[in-house]
Amino acid sequence: MTWYADRTAIVQKNIDGKVTKAVYLRVTNETGNKTFWTWRGNLKQITSPYFKVSDTVAAKRFKNVKLAYMGDSIPHGWNGYTNYLTTNYPTWMSKYMGINLQKHKPTNMAISNGKILGTTQRDMSQIVPKWNFKNYDILTIQYGTNDDGHGTESLKDVMTELQTNITTIKKQNPKLKIYGFLPISRFAKGTGLPAKNIKMAGGYTFKQLRDAERKLYKKNKIPVLDFQKLDPG
Repeated sequence: MTWYADRTAIVQKNIDGKVTKAVYLRVTNETGNKTFWTWRGNLKQITSPYFKVSDTVAAKRFKNVKLAYMGDSIPHGWNGYTNYLTTNYPTWMSKYMGINLQKHKPTNMAISNGKILGTTQRDMSQIVPKWNFKNYDILTIQYGTNDDGHGTESLKDVMTELQTNITTIKKQNPKLKIYGFLPISRFAKGTGLPAKNIKMAGGYTFKQLRDAERKLYKKNKIPVLDFQKLDPG
C-alpha cells in the first residue's frame, strides 16, 4: 500500500539532559480515509529503488532519461490543500517511466502561483533566462492557470512570452523533447463558477487561454497533453 506524507512534526526528547530530535510524518492512504503519524524511519520513500511501479518496457526505454518540469502548483506538489513533501506527481511520473532516480533525479522548477509572464522568481519569464537546459532529455511545461486567474496582462502578451521562452529553450537544446500540459479546469474566485467562459483581469477567458496554448504548442511541434480530454470529470 502507498501512503502519502503531507505534514511534518519534530519531536524533542530530553533524557538525562541529552536532547534528541525525531522527525514524524503524517501519512494518508490512497483513498484518504485513513491517517496516522509515524516516525520517518518506518517509511520508505517512493524514490527507493525497491519501490517499483514501471513496466519493463518503460524501464528499459527511460532508465537514464534526464527529466525536468516547469509549471505552477500542480507539478510543484499541490493536491488541493497541501504540498506533498516527496510524492509530487513529477516524482511519480519518473517512477512510472522507470527512471533511475539514484542517478537521474528529476529537476522540478515548478513553483506554486507561478505564471508564464510575471516578475517574481516563480514565473517562467524569470526562470528561463537563468536556467541551463542543455543537459535534459525531456521537459514538461504546465503554466497558465495563474496568468488567467491572477494576471493582468493580455493574452497576446502572455503567449508572446511563452513563445519567447520556448525559443530560448530550444536554442539551448535543439534535441530536447518538450511536452506542453494544458492547465486543468479552474473556478472563479468568489463565485465558484467554472472559469471557462469568464473574462478575468487580462481580458480573456480560461477557454481562450487553453486554446491559445494548444495552438502555440502545435505551432512549435510540441505534443500537447489535455487532462480534460483524458478525464472530462
